[in-house]
Amino acid sequence: MSEVVALHRAATVLWSPADGEVQPIYRLPELHARVSAWRTYGQVARVQGHSADGREAGVTALGDDGWVVRVRDAGMVKGGWTCSRTLTRLLEDGSTPTLMTGSQWYAPDESSDLAGATFVAEQIQFYPAPVAHAAWAWLAGEPLPRGYAAGKASHDHVVVASVTEAFAWIADSGEHPWPAEAAQAAVDLAAELNVDRVIVTSPGQITVRVQDTGRRVRFQYRARSDVARVRVIGMVDELGHEYSMSLPGRDVLRVRRRRLDPTSGTRG
Repeated sequence: MSEVVALHRAATVLWSPADGEVQPIYRLPELHARVSAWRTYGQVARVQGHSADGREAGVTALGDDGWVVRVRDAGMVKGGWTCSRTLTRLLEDGSTPTLMTGSQWYAPDESSDLAGATFVAEQIQFYPAPVAHAAWAWLAGEPLPRGYAAGKASHDHVVVASVTEAFAWIADSGEHPWPAEAAQAAVDLAAELNVDRVIVTSPGQITVRVQDTGRRVRFQYRARSDVARVRVIGMVDELGHEYSMSLPGRDVLRVRRRRLDPTSGTRG
């Protein structure tokens, strides 16, 4: 790791947890300590500096599994939608792994805001030192630690007040609109489920949380498919079986043999 140099107070780095008080950080060891203690699964802390290009990093905790680090600057915007790149360990040949390079996949806990996301193993950082070092270097405009790279840019998750607002956000961003009939069916289904959290995770996916449960339901639309339709994943029937359906017709597409606890989302 490079030599630790104290920052001038005018260049304070800010540690901003999703829930909690913003903390100033002046030295890399302080950031290392913050990352080490950041363990609540699915929670995100932002690390911000004072660079002219608006650099910042997001550190997502994965409990005992490690952390995911996403970095961005003010130029990472598509249609008004901010984007970030995921810190990734390079392969032995120096290339950046992807979902198609044969690396192991990591599927996050479905009861967290990461439901539906997929990472390759190299995007999961097991130790706090490289996480802190990478975030510190990114904010300073310095090269990332050797053996690491910032991967392809992807849309940041956006928390909105309702599924209706989610569709408005996607439309305003200039992305391909969802079929009107299926979108209205999604709004109606969300009302029936009594959802209390809505996140736009990409132009083609909206994730909602069913009230009083840890269970997430995902609405997915693939405009390039042969048959344009919305698929709903994570539904649970009265017997606790998880299933998926299509909208607007609510045709059942797949039923899992394993049952879920309808109140917790835990597989039995």
